[in-house]
Amino acid sequence: LRNVGPEDKDLMFWWVNDQSVRESSFSRHPISFSDHSQWFDQSLILNNRYIFIADDEYGCPIGQIRFDYTSSTATALIDISIDRAFRRLGYGLKLIQLGIAQMIKILPSNTVFCAEILVSNASSTKTFLRAGFILSKHSEDFNTYVYQ
Repeated sequence: LRNVGPEDKDLMFWWVNDQSVRESSFSRHPISFSDHSQWFDQSLILNNRYIFIADDEYGCPIGQIRFDYTSSTATALIDISIDRAFRRLGYGLKLIQLGIAQMIKILPSNTVFCAEILVSNASSTKTFLRAGFILSKHSEDFNTYVYQ
């Protein structure tokens, strides 16, 4: 894993607007480059947002993992996305494992890692369950999973 940098803006724009990513997101509408650029630039300076890119052994980007930490609740909300060329190869699980291992070194020891996943997103649900998350809260639209 490496920290995201300004040079990753276009890559992350491409990933966030991938059709299957949009279909699995809370907002299914495409994101404009202007909106993405504003979000991305702000993300680079936020002290409670951590974004990492996973590269393969050749330096090819595989996916991203983001942690949004809320100190008042000691929770870190996880978001991941995998490049379409690397999906269904086990990289999601590895990305979650590497990301949590990295964040355990950074965040307070009482941090609860959680993921909010649309009920219809069976692939992400399976991946987070395999990573050791358990269902914490169920709603009609999405489920919340916490890391054990």
